[in-house]
Amino acid sequence: MLNTANLNAAQVAHDRIADTELHLRRHGVSLCDLLDVFDAPSGFDAFCELHGIFGTQHPDAGAIKAALQEIEAALSKQTAEAADIASRDQGFDASGALRWHGARISDLLARFNNVV
Repeated sequence: MLNTANLNAAQVAHDRIADTELHLRRHGVSLCDLLDVFDAPSGFDAFCELHGIFGTQHPDAGAIKAALQEIEAALSKQTAEAADIASRDQGFDASGALRWHGARISDLLARFNNVV
């Protein structure tokens, strides 16, 4: 007999993983660019790790959560002054991009709190 609670938990984890992968497919390039603009190597390494995780047959929810936490930490370390400098030097709204990506990563991360 299948354990319904385990089956439901597995489905929830699968959905969270799929949502995260879809988000990174759609917005990963701009997130990668943002991490590069802010010279955030730990966030960039975590971003690369996520791609490796999604390349496996059974992505690990705990590893995805850890990588999202690292990206969130890298983004949260950025200052308004650094965003202003990046905006001026790079010619785009780094502050807006930082807020947008930070909020999306936080949203994705929060969804993993009940999974792992």
